Amino acid sequence: MAQLTALDAGFLKSRDPERHPGLAIGAVAVVNGAAPSYDQLKTVLTERIKSIPRCTQVLATEWIDYPGFDLTQHVRRVALPRPGDEAELFRAIALALERPLDPDRPLWECWIIEGLNGNRWAILIKIHHCMAGAMSAAHLLARLCDDADGSA
Repeated sequence: MAQLTALDAGFLKSRDPERHPGLAIGAVAVVNGAAPSYDQLKTVLTERIKSIPRCTQVLATEWIDYPGFDLTQHVRRVALPRPGDEAELFRAIALALERPLDPDRPLWECWIIEGLNGNRWAILIKIHHCMAGAMSAAHLLARLCDDADGSA
C-alpha cells in the first residue's frame, strides 16, 4: 500500500471538525438536461471507480483498501428549492462541503443537485484534502463523468 506523505499525515492528524471544518475540496459541473437516474449514475460510477484506487481506500498510517466499500454510502441526491437559481445552488454546495466526510470510509462523495432552473442539474465531487496529492477534485470529476471519447 502507499505510504502517507508528511503532508497527508498532517491532514490525517487535523481531522478535528471543531478546529478544521474545511478540509474537503470540491469541483462542480452544471449540466443541461435531466439528471441521470440513480441506477444510471450507480452503473457509471461503479465502472469508473475501478480505475481509481483511492476511491475505494481509507486513510490510516497508509492508504489501505476498504473491504466494505459501498458506492451508495458516497452518492447523495438533493433537490434545490424553487426558483433553483445559482444562489440556491451555491447554498447547496456550501452545505455539502461543510458536512464532514466519514473518516472510517473512503474520503469522497458525489452529490447530484437537481432542480436548477433552465432544465439543468449539477454534479459536485467532494474529496478530502489529503486525496488531492494524488488527484484534484476536478480531475476526479473528469475521470468519473467523461467518456473516453470526451462525451459525458
